[in-house]
Amino acid sequence: MSNTGMAKHKNSLVSPCFVEEALKPLLSRGIDPAPLLKSCGIDAALQEPVTISSYGKLWRRIAEVLDDEFFCLGAQQMPRGSFELLCHSVITNLTLEEALAGSMKFLSIVLQQPSARLQVTKGQASLQIFQQVPTTSAFTYTSPR
Repeated sequence: MSNTGMAKHKNSLVSPCFVEEALKPLLSRGIDPAPLLKSCGIDAALQEPVTISSYGKLWRRIAEVLDDEFFCLGAQQMPRGSFELLCHSVITNLTLEEALAGSMKFLSIVLQQPSARLQVTKGQASLQIFQQVPTTSAFTYTSPR
């Protein structure tokens, strides 16, 4: 990415609704998010969009406080460092299919739920995600049937 592209990306903004969604696991555990928001340069009133840089800092801080890089959306916590380990485990894969299959295997071991199935047909990949306990998080996506 060019310096111009990086500068443009750095100035991107994140809607307050995504900040609120990221805070839900803290709030459900009775953890006051105000100190975390302040440490990331985010106004606790959440009236304005925040920079992507501030949101990224908040994301990492929440994962640190929860010791869960999956923000309590899995059947088990995903301890800090798991995502880095996942990336290292698939970086040498020769194809995207191998990387996706390896990632799904890793996540199924770490999280147990949700689980996923990869299907490749005529060069097109489909990833089907299964979760026994439904979630209402904005970080999840359900495709229309």
